[in-house]
Amino acid sequence: MATTASVQVTAGTGTYIASNSISEDTVTKNLQRIVLNTSAGVEIGIGQQLAAASLPVILPSATITTLTPPAAITGFALETGGNLATLVTNTNKIPSLGQALAASSVPIVLTAAQLITLTPPTSVTVTQTTGTNLHTVLDTTSTTAVTQATAANLNATVVGTGTFVTQSAVTSVAQDASFISQEATTSGIKGITLFGAVTTAKPTYTTLKSDALSLDVNGLLRVSLADTPANTNKFLVTPDSVALPANQSVNMAQVAGTNTVTAGVAGTQAVGGNVATNVAIGTNPINVGAQAISSENTAVTATRMAQLVTDLVGKLIVLPYANPENFVSGRATATDTTSTSLLGAPAAGLRNYVTQITVWNSSATNTYIKIQDGSGGTELYDIPCPATGGATLTLPVPLRQPTTATAIFFAANASANAVFVSASGYKGA
Repeated sequence: MATTASVQVTAGTGTYIASNSISEDTVTKNLQRIVLNTSAGVEIGIGQQLAAASLPVILPSATITTLTPPAAITGFALETGGNLATLVTNTNKIPSLGQALAASSVPIVLTAAQLITLTPPTSVTVTQTTGTNLHTVLDTTSTTAVTQATAANLNATVVGTGTFVTQSAVTSVAQDASFISQEATTSGIKGITLFGAVTTAKPTYTTLKSDALSLDVNGLLRVSLADTPANTNKFLVTPDSVALPANQSVNMAQVAGTNTVTAGVAGTQAVGGNVATNVAIGTNPINVGAQAISSENTAVTATRMAQLVTDLVGKLIVLPYANPENFVSGRATATDTTSTSLLGAPAAGLRNYVTQITVWNSSATNTYIKIQDGSGGTELYDIPCPATGGATLTLPVPLRQPTTATAIFFAANASANAVFVSASGYKGA
């Protein structure tokens, strides 16, 4: 075969090149080589071409086993730390392209340009079928309008260990009457507990605000019976008009009594004791009350009610005498006509009441004694006092001193050797 002769090789046609057709080069003494060209005249090298449009060469297994692998690559190291395993795990989590919305559906992959042009639905209307629980999943911006199919109760089912959460601010609750029927046995049935706030005093509320029921520390509910929110007006209860039969009998045994004590005036009921006059005192007699005092009371206003008074042992105090603490007495001597103090001045608002006076003249000169309201004051009473004699007066009506907080004085009409005067009485208003 000529040195540059070409032989057309057709796939599957069994074209051969005889070995004796390969001659030795007369210059280099090398055998002539066979060059494989493509139809375009490009030489094909033996082995796997790395460049574009290269053709693979298939080596038999006997040849492969004789190949020597390349030496270690400088700067190369095996991966450690499990990053490749993590990468595989995370890659396995990537879902298939597209979203299958129904069985046997084919997912569609949309480009980013197409996704941004889509408009999401603003609301979804779901109609519940009878006997089926309704489960709704919402994102943070979606709203779902749920329409119940029938008049049956809409029940919410908690799956697994989930928690059913209710809205904290409930505006209205419609309770089904079938929870507990009328006249039903309630033993063991759990009901709704109403919330109440316990305070020691009634709380203050703000208009148009919601608050808990108000309870005291004993758990009792505070209820207002006034007709105004501020509890300023009394709660008036007006009974229905009922005509009672006339002359109804009353069982006195209900009040442990036997007879009705009348006051003598129609419509007036009297109070009587449990024993009559001159009968031994019973267990609980009606006592007449009086005030025990040791000093004079302040005078009351005219026409006003005044109470009885006694001394400290219960003896009734009556005129002309006062309680012992208010008794007064005095004695003095004079030898001329000078005004002399006889009874001292009582406290403010009080005056002296004279009930008895005694005078005695030891001289030979006749005279009389003048009782005065204060020193040299108004002459209240004259008592004769003859020479070597005297007089004693008991006044059935006490001699009332006109001026309060003032002493009683006396004076002899004429000078005498010695005149002795004594008086007694009480102080009062």
